[in-house]
Amino acid sequence: MVTGKLKRGGEMRHFISPLDYRYLDEISELSRYFSEESLSIARLEVEVAYLVALSNEGVIRPINDLDYTTLGKAVRSLPEELGQLKQIELSINHDTKAVEYFLRRKMQGTPSEDLVEFVHFGLTSADTDNLAWGMLFKRAFNIVIPKLWSLVHRLESRGNGYLIYPMLGRTHGQPAVPTTLGRQFLVFANRLESEVQKLAGLRVPGKLGGAVGDLRSHRITYPQVDWEGFSRRFVEELGLEWKSWTTQVPPYEDLCEIFDTVRRINTIVLGLDRDIWDYASRGYLTFKVREEEVGSSTMPQKVNPIDFERSEAYLKVANALLEMLSRELPQNRLQRDLTDKYLLRVVGEAVAYSFLSWKATWK
Repeated sequence: MVTGKLKRGGEMRHFISPLDYRYLDEISELSRYFSEESLSIARLEVEVAYLVALSNEGVIRPINDLDYTTLGKAVRSLPEELGQLKQIELSINHDTKAVEYFLRRKMQGTPSEDLVEFVHFGLTSADTDNLAWGMLFKRAFNIVIPKLWSLVHRLESRGNGYLIYPMLGRTHGQPAVPTTLGRQFLVFANRLESEVQKLAGLRVPGKLGGAVGDLRSHRITYPQVDWEGFSRRFVEELGLEWKSWTTQVPPYEDLCEIFDTVRRINTIVLGLDRDIWDYASRGYLTFKVREEEVGSSTMPQKVNPIDFERSEAYLKVANALLEMLSRELPQNRLQRDLTDKYLLRVVGEAVAYSFLSWKATWK
């Protein structure tokens, strides 16, 4: 189902996902971290950082100011030259390798041309990809965590404000004993706070190990270098938790723990949505009527709880994706297959649907 179309650069583009059209403005904060373009830029940043790290290790000559200028221009130019990158990818049929070729072309004919052959030296695409994704996850968390804390704080504020409002508690859906409306908000605030703290404390993993995980090409070519120490320093300097024992792909258990924590957060918010929906249906809460806003297409006397219903719907979508990722990502054939690479492409949707839902509940 096509949900929208938008004219960009003279070309009419159609979008299937509501995230790319209907809700684009609401998730714009996250788009810069989970788009195809942002992944390509992060890959290029990894390749440049790796070249500099090789220089710092003494594997290649020192990187001078002219080199930094060339490398910096390459990174800055990519957002405007994504079409060129796409053409390279279509030609060689490899998206990660296309970034390497792009950087090599930018270095040719410059004072850095003698370093071209060391671009991507000893790496596999999984090295570049997992580190690029790790950087994007960390940056996205700088948006995600504050949004969750704002929801916790709003629940605490409402809970404290409603503490004096009595209501009849219900167990098994039947009348039980009295409680207060505020307490119910504070219960959800406390549950969310616990999970957000866990999420904020989780580390994003990263690996650099070459074709089968043991840095074999590196060790054979430059046996005098402590490549294990190099790998650890490089990954940790990117702000990621280094993983040493890997195949070509990183172990995904740590990432799955992050996804599972987000899924638990979503489950709590979904329960909150449903309970508030129920309290509103019983008259404990009412929704404000805004001028010129249509609450119902045929019944103007009421306002529907559409934000809570939208949040509930998209939390279900997000959790289905997150559960699938946690279940499938750790499974990889022998030393490498590409299922993980394709699965990771939907991470942005899972996080975006979660983010969209949190904002709807907060609203």
